[in-house]
Amino acid sequence: STWILVGDGPATWELRQLFADVGCVGHRTIVTVEGTTYWWSELGPMSWDGSSGSPLSLSRGILDEAQDITRYAPAYFGQACAAADVANQRVVWALPAVGSTRNSVMRPFHYGLQRWEADAWETIDAASLAVVDDSTSTPYVYLGDYTGRLYKFEAVPRDGSHYTGAVTSATSTSLTSSGANF
Repeated sequence: STWILVGDGPATWELRQLFADVGCVGHRTIVTVEGTTYWWSELGPMSWDGSSGSPLSLSRGILDEAQDITRYAPAYFGQACAAADVANQRVVWALPAVGSTRNSVMRPFHYGLQRWEADAWETIDAASLAVVDDSTSTPYVYLGDYTGRLYKFEAVPRDGSHYTGAVTSATSTSLTSSGANF
């Protein structure tokens, strides 16, 4: 289930059930951007703008492309994470794939177009995702991997194509995949 905390402070806070049949697999999968909250539930990705009575399942996009949520490992959902990439109008989830104990798959959802940008980004296992402002106050998504490395998502426009691939080479400034450059 999903609950909401209502009130101005501890003295007036009240817990109310928002959705009885939709929960969340982990608190690190919740992000809010432009007034809409996104999270990963047992039913797959969800969004709620606060005005409708029910959350919207993102398991299907506006062109009805089905998203296969069975490709993820529910036993490890507690470590899944997400971040809002405002520069590219996307929410990125990092999730454990079946057979993996790490967040080995990233799913980018373009919230401006209400479309999935890719079936999967299988480039770097993401231990964490965070949004940090740079020196010009521009927010960027940073990915921390399981070896302690930190990567910055650059604000590079995409053509809307779907990319899936494996890392084939990398330098200090680029990552090349068998399916696309990221």
